[in-house]
Amino acid sequence: MEEKVLKVNEGEDAVLQKEITKEGLELIQKIPKIQIEILVYSTEDNAKKMNKMLAELEKQLNTSRRAKTRVRIFWTIDKGDTTAEQKKQWLIERSHCVYYVFTPENHVVSSTYVKSLLDNVKKFEDALRFFKKVGISISRKKQQIIVE
Repeated sequence: MEEKVLKVNEGEDAVLQKEITKEGLELIQKIPKIQIEILVYSTEDNAKKMNKMLAELEKQLNTSRRAKTRVRIFWTIDKGDTTAEQKKQWLIERSHCVYYVFTPENHVVSSTYVKSLLDNVKKFEDALRFFKKVGISISRKKQQIIVE
């Protein structure tokens, strides 16, 4: 008999833990890589704004099958004791994605924000495939998407 429990550990690094009770065996694996992570940072003073934005993003993720499998929201909030750059660096170091975009808590998220991200990443990847096809080499480092 095999029992599987999936949970995210608390602490600095999110780890997906899979426990199998048969023979006391325990396997731990990292969260799977995803195409796009929306990185959000804030302070406790702006938590209301951030929660409103996160609710809109979650709504968009939950209403799109394509987004559910390709986009993840990763966020941090503190008391204001770290700078925006430190929060960004913390999020980058812990992200596990191909592309990421920063969305500060005061950013207004349109009702098509996630769809637009997915469409633009597809166009970008199509362009990369074209360049590769014609013999132009492109670096495969983690890409940041700039949203203005």
